[in-house]
Amino acid sequence: MKNSADIRKRNKDLIRRHLWTGEKNTKQGIAEVTGLSVATCNTMLNEMEADGEIYGVKKQLNGIGRSTMVYSVNEGHESIVCVHVAKVQELYRCSFSVLSVTGRIKDERTDEYKELTKEIFDSFLEEVVNRYQNVSYIIIGLPAIINEGVVTQCEVACLEDIALKEELEKKYQCCVHIESDMHLTAYGYFRSNDDPDDVITLVSFIEGYKPSMVTIYEGIIIKGANAIAGASGFMPFGYSINDIAEIITDKEKRMNIIKYSLICCIALMNPRKILMFTDLVDAEEEKEIIENIKEVIPEEFIPEFDYTKCISKYFQCGLYHRALDLKLR
Repeated sequence: MKNSADIRKRNKDLIRRHLWTGEKNTKQGIAEVTGLSVATCNTMLNEMEADGEIYGVKKQLNGIGRSTMVYSVNEGHESIVCVHVAKVQELYRCSFSVLSVTGRIKDERTDEYKELTKEIFDSFLEEVVNRYQNVSYIIIGLPAIINEGVVTQCEVACLEDIALKEELEKKYQCCVHIESDMHLTAYGYFRSNDDPDDVITLVSFIEGYKPSMVTIYEGIIIKGANAIAGASGFMPFGYSINDIAEIITDKEKRMNIIKYSLICCIALMNPRKILMFTDLVDAEEEKEIIENIKEVIPEEFIPEFDYTKCISKYFQCGLYHRALDLKLR
């Protein structure tokens, strides 16, 4: 049974979910949208205004009649820090963006390093968090497998085998979430499509990286027991996972790896749409891959394909919506 504190948080989260879209509304309007009683809304809104979380301003609606209180979110009340660390060719790239709860970008920057140590990463994050005293959540995307807050199989060696979530929560005294950048990108693509019942797979074939795929079923990322679901670099292509990032630069080998990865994906996950993120395949090769798949899987089961060479907007969308989901669950 939920206690009164849980119920109050749930009620406030319903109001937050509405106001954090950027909406401005009256107490009566918020009650209608959230399903809460006007009396409950009144209590919650008074508490949230007293805490500085929202603003209440008296306005005449439609310019006539008595003034009524209209509520909106205080975007300066708290901040969400989003971080991405990746290896791009011979450089390590650390990026951050600081978001308001409405998703507005307050600040952003990208630094590049020839070498990245744990000390450099710590210094980078510390500078960002210390600049904003109202950080309520830190969310980090890494090219890695994240299982219960522990980073493994990471393309950034200095963060390998570290219980990073526990370490950062202790240091910054705020909630921290760490997730595979592929998972966050797939989730951002899913949220951009705005179809809650969809089944979507993001597959990645990028020069210098191990191939991978992520499937989302009705908004849920299929991670598996140890979060390796979709790590297609582990599939039996006849190559070591440590060598496969280099091997996929060979056209013939690459085409086989991509073809069989997609066949397995379609047969096992049955997505409605596949988004291919790749810089290794041109338009003619894309057609060839589809024709090869049709030799194995009947055409009526072939999903819709989409292609992109840039997924940054989906990754950013995924970071923001994952942070909101975790804060408002």
